[in-house]
Parts: sequence; structure tokens; C-alpha cells
Amino acid sequence: MSLISLEDNRENWQDETLLQKERWLPRAKRACMFVRPGEHVLDLGCGYQLPRQFLEPACTYTPCDISQRTPDTIVCDLNKGEFPEGQFDTALVLGVWEYTPNIDFILDRLRQQVKKGRLLLLHDQ
Repeated sequence: MSLISLEDNRENWQDETLLQKERWLPRAKRACMFVRPGEHVLDLGCGYQLPRQFLEPACTYTPCDISQRTPDTIVCDLNKGEFPEGQFDTALVLGVWEYTPNIDFILDRLRQQVKKGRLLLLHDQ
């Protein structure tokens, strides 16, 4: 499989106005309703890390994005075939699909790194 590389979007995503934090809070809250206490959660395309506030304290949260907004964010560009290392109980992929043509690559990596049956993919604009 070959990856399609788009123009580097890192600089674009430094623009905080693109993230519309308040608009995405309900989506993050809905997604976290399906996360079990104590799970290791990968938030792929985490942005402001909105789901973190809705997770049980016993959860381990791994944020990943193209831009580093907090020191614990794993920086990777999915369009260049970068993906965070590790094994996860659940993955949240919220509002990512419209920004990458590499959906097959992402799904393959999620299948390898997320426990069977525990993948949560949500998309709404």
C-alpha cells in the first residue's frame, strides 16, 4: 500500500481558530460514554484533548495530533505514515477522516494496536 502525502498541515493546525473547541465538546462527551473505567485510550487527532475531561480518572489517556498543544501530546502526521506506538484498549478518532486520504493506513494500524472490539470511530461536522 502506498501512502498519499498531502501538503504539510502542521502550520495550519497551529491556528487555534480552526479547532472550535466549544462546538466539539458534546461529541467528546458522547464518545467517552463508551469508554470503560481503567482503559488505555488513544485519542487520535486529539486537538484540545476534549475527551480527557470526560474520562474516568482510572483511564490512561494518550493524546496524538499533528501539533503539540501540551507536553504529553505525541506528534505524528498520519498523512506521512506516522502513527503512535503502543497498545490501546480504545481509540477515539473524532473529526480526523476529512483531513486524511490515508484511511486504510489508519484503520490497519488501529486494528493492530487496539484491542479487538474496542474501537470507537465518530465523525460529524
